[in-house]
Amino acid sequence: MALAGSTPLLAQRSFPARQWGIGVGNHPTYTGLRFNSVDRNVKLIKGINITMWPPSSFDEHTGSFYGLGIGLPVAMGPEKRYGISLGLLATGAVEDMAGIQIGGLATGANVAYGVNVGGLAVAGGETLAGLNISGLAAGAGSKLYGVSLSGLVVVAGEDMAGINIGGFVAAAGHNVSGISIGGLFMGAGRQANGLNVGGLAVAAGTSLKGINAAGLVAGAAEDAYGLNIGGLALGAGRQLAGVNIAGLGVAAPQINGLTVGGAVGAIHISGVVVAPLFVWVTSHELAAVTHDNPSFKGLAISPVTFIDGQMTGVAIGLFNYARKLRGVQIGLLNYNGSNRPGLRWLPLFNAHFR
Repeated sequence: MALAGSTPLLAQRSFPARQWGIGVGNHPTYTGLRFNSVDRNVKLIKGINITMWPPSSFDEHTGSFYGLGIGLPVAMGPEKRYGISLGLLATGAVEDMAGIQIGGLATGANVAYGVNVGGLAVAGGETLAGLNISGLAAGAGSKLYGVSLSGLVVVAGEDMAGINIGGFVAAAGHNVSGISIGGLFMGAGRQANGLNVGGLAVAAGTSLKGINAAGLVAGAAEDAYGLNIGGLALGAGRQLAGVNIAGLGVAAPQINGLTVGGAVGAIHISGVVVAPLFVWVTSHELAAVTHDNPSFKGLAISPVTFIDGQMTGVAIGLFNYARKLRGVQIGLLNYNGSNRPGLRWLPLFNAHFR
């Protein structure tokens, strides 16, 4: 058996013509059924090409192949491959690869389109697009598009779009869109749009938009819009908007919509909040992200509602506190700082009394 980079064992033979028919050896240009040990310095091959090893020198990966390529054990050599490529160990091309590529261990190219299947890994140096299936990892240095399934990791250096499912991690350095699921973690360096699910965590460097759900923590450095669910905690560096649900705590400078969590904290809240522990609206507790006066507009249902600013709406609980109130407090003890001294602390009910 020839090793990669060794002198081909097969001398050039061809029948019935020199450049077509049934050929044996390293014919640079050939159409038909071709057998070779190492494909070096190929120009153009069409048909069925059966080879063994790739050339050892990167410069010897040249030319194009069209048709059915079989690697016993590796289908590599031409710079570009189009059609069906099957390798007992691996298939690949240094530039473009399109069609159906299946490698027992791995398949990859700088740009790969079509059906890409690798027992361990599927990779695109720049772009990987189509149906990408791998036992361990599927990834691209830049763009990953289509349906990508991997036992461990699905990753893209820049953008990822489509259906991306990684047994442990699904992540992209820039933007994620579509359906993205990571058994442990799903994340985007910038934006994640669509259905974003992580067994433990979902995170985005700027924003989450769509359905964002994590077993433990879901959050964005700036904004999260849509249905946002964190098994324990949910948060955003600037704004949470939509339906926000967390088992333990929900926090952001601005919260809008329907929010349900053990404890809810913000500087500004607008909407309906249900919190079995407390609702806390103050700029101090959130490191004074903004110098605006804290505010709450809507309905708060919680044992403790503390508004260190203006409350506009209804608060229902055991203890309700509002520095200023334009609405109603219903609870065992209620404080409205905007009332006259004798009416600030009232049991059962309080409102803005002139």
